[in-house]
Amino acid sequence: VATTMPDYKEAAAVWGNVLACKATFDHVVQEKNWKSVHEAAFAIRDEALLLPDASKPLGDHLVKVKGQVKQVGSLAEQLDEAGDAGDGPKVEALAKQMTETLDGIAAHFPEGALPKEASGKANLPAGDHDH
Repeated sequence: VATTMPDYKEAAAVWGNVLACKATFDHVVQEKNWKSVHEAAFAIRDEALLLPDASKPLGDHLVKVKGQVKQVGSLAEQLDEAGDAGDGPKVEALAKQMTETLDGIAAHFPEGALPKEASGKANLPAGDHDH
C-alpha cells in the first residue's frame, strides 16, 4: 500500500530559515561575539515559533515539537543573559543545548521532510558587524 507523504512544504520552508539563523548563531558563538548572541538566538526562536503551525501533518508528534520549541525560547532567553554578561563558557554550553534541541525537533519529522541545509543566508541587521 503506497502511503502518500503528508505535505511538509511549509514546515520545510520554516526549517530552512531556522537553519539559516542557526548558521549565523553558530558563527557568532565561534567568533566569541557574546554581545551579538541574543539577536542570533532570538532569530532562531522567532523562526522556530512558526514551526508548529506549519507542521500540522505531524499529528501526535506536534505536542513534542511544541514542547521543544518552548525549550528553544527558554534557551534564547538564557543565551541573551549569558551573552550580555560576557559569560563565554555558559554561552557555549547553551549553544550546545540549542543544537541538541533543534536536532530533537527535526527528529520528529519523517526522513526527507525537512531540508538539511539552510535556505539562503539569514540577514542580520546591518551595522552589526564589528570587523
